Amino acid sequence: MALTLYVDTARWRAHQHSVIQQFPGIVPVCKGNGYGFGHERLAEEAARIGTDMLAVGTTYEAARMKDYFSGDLLVLTPFRRGEEPVPLPDRVIRSVSSLDGAYGLAGARVVVEVMSSMKRHGVSPEDLPQLHNAIESVRLEGFAIHLPLDRTDGMDAVEEVIGWMDRLRAARLPLHTMYVSHLKAEELGRLQQQFPQTRFRARIGTR
Repeated sequence: MALTLYVDTARWRAHQHSVIQQFPGIVPVCKGNGYGFGHERLAEEAARIGTDMLAVGTTYEAARMKDYFSGDLLVLTPFRRGEEPVPLPDRVIRSVSSLDGAYGLAGARVVVEVMSSMKRHGVSPEDLPQLHNAIESVRLEGFAIHLPLDRTDGMDAVEEVIGWMDRLRAARLPLHTMYVSHLKAEELGRLQQQFPQTRFRARIGTR
């Protein structure tokens, strides 16, 4: 039996607007099946709110979304050597989570993911001395950190980001843009106030 979902468009868009107001520079996330709405519809909504960037899960999703969204597309799945090549336009930005990944994307636009307490993927503090050479041949769009939703370790999310900001700054790496996930609006505000020279951009999907 088919399930049909009806959405109150006015209420949905009012909620979108409230989230956008809380997170300046938001990067909407559209991955998987587009949270049930579909890629095409969410691409239309992203264009309607005027965002310059849309995050997708995979290169296959980017290849599909490029025909529906004219801005930059950020692929969240990190690049791996040997992955199946997918033809993509220059406005697609790849995530990398290792030194090898950065070396493998010469000439590409890249966001470097750092390892958070989530321990999923990312460069480690020990990688930072070698990261300068690894990013010389790429076009660095910024760094990113994917924080855990549930903080069972009791660690403060803002303090975790600050720790990485301090490490990157000590390594003399460029800190013009930091992409973050799973931060509250007031947490993002605290970071922006502490690091006014860095643009913090929240990647948000389900919210």
